[in-house]
Amino acid sequence: MNRLKIFFLVFLLAGNVKFASAQSDFKQDIANIKYKYLELAEFPNYLKKSAFISEVDSEDNKSYIVGELFGYFNKGKLCIIKEHTKHDLGRRTREFYLYEGKLIFVYEQIQAVQTDTMPNGEIRKKPEVIFSCSYYIKDDRLIQKTPKGTISPYPAGYSNGKLKEQFLLLVARYSKKLNEVKEPEKK
Repeated sequence: MNRLKIFFLVFLLAGNVKFASAQSDFKQDIANIKYKYLELAEFPNYLKKSAFISEVDSEDNKSYIVGELFGYFNKGKLCIIKEHTKHDLGRRTREFYLYEGKLIFVYEQIQAVQTDTMPNGEIRKKPEVIFSCSYYIKDDRLIQKTPKGTISPYPAGYSNGKLKEQFLLLVARYSKKLNEVKEPEKK
């Protein structure tokens, strides 16, 4: 009977050690991504390129500009992509951070215009953040997301895998578009 209790206790302790180790590894992965993200965000000598994002309307088959891209290059390699587009909820901004060519971090924010009526009848419009989220990506896996806000731009059943795939497709599409830009701007 005592052997069984000892075995069970050892088994529980081993499981807790593995769980604590996994938690420690996860925290270290997030810390490493934050360090790389900050390194990319603070690099002073980026070459900046910009391009428009356009979509073809299915009804009239015409192409319309729906946003703008900014790409930041270091030594010929794309490091940061900033996207500004319209969204049903308001204005969307996404920033994609690539470390050594791999997507590691995405920041997304949606602002909507809020209207307030003042006591004197004057109407004031001001932008308000209604959704923001940081996405941490390691080895092409979305390992953490930190959403803030009550309204998400994604359907309820949207999985982390689908979200990561969407980000990777956008990065590939935007990278191609920005690499086609001939005359870069100075930052």
